[in-house]
Amino acid sequence: MNFKIIINEIKDLVEEVFFPHARRAIIRSNRYYGNLKIMQIRAALHLAKIDLVVDVGANSGQFGMEMRRIGFEGLLLSFEPGVDAFQQLSRNAKDDKLWKVFNYALGAENKQAVFQIYHDSRLNSFLEGNNESSTRFKDKFNFGQEATIPIKRLDTVWPEIAVKKSDAIFLKLDTQGYDLEVYKGIGYLKGSVDYILIELSIIPIYKNMLSYIEVLKFFETEGYLPLAFFPVTRHSDNTIIEFDCLMKKKIM
Repeated sequence: MNFKIIINEIKDLVEEVFFPHARRAIIRSNRYYGNLKIMQIRAALHLAKIDLVVDVGANSGQFGMEMRRIGFEGLLLSFEPGVDAFQQLSRNAKDDKLWKVFNYALGAENKQAVFQIYHDSRLNSFLEGNNESSTRFKDKFNFGQEATIPIKRLDTVWPEIAVKKSDAIFLKLDTQGYDLEVYKGIGYLKGSVDYILIELSIIPIYKNMLSYIEVLKFFETEGYLPLAFFPVTRHSDNTIIEFDCLMKKKIM
């Protein structure tokens, strides 16, 4: 059990209930949307008989722990290129034999690329923050370090990392603007991905970031339809900045 994560969750909950706009330019979505998202994901796992979850942009393992909490017992593959976040991810997964973690990024090509490291590791990205990021997220985008890290196509490493063949994959994408590159690298695995959970920005916070409309149109051409939208972050004036979108592959 990670008590630091629990304490931070309690602090966020107290601020959300008693001081909803105090000292914060950015507000995380309330528990209603979070619980609704988890209910939808649990239903998807059950209906599609999902036996493998691929968690790209795992950070310290928040999504993986949530999957275990709601009863998913299948194989869980988590990818996190950030060094500090990966250390925490490894600790969270160490006692789970069906949770495998990897310290590299996924993308459309096998290569090395410059990774932007920010004060809040959840914002780390291959893209640089724009003016909106510094204005709205303030100190969360401080630090500004860079690291050159490996990127691998999922379809090229799949034979090495997947211990079983799966025809029902749940793909979670949270790479701060790099999600389409990740998807382009899954190659022959596309036919097995039944559901995708992706974080999209209504207000772009990185340079050269695709709009949420462009991303949704791309996945529509790939055969996916949105099932639900869940606000993630919003400004203190209630303007939505980011939201999660749950998509399902169309039945042909």
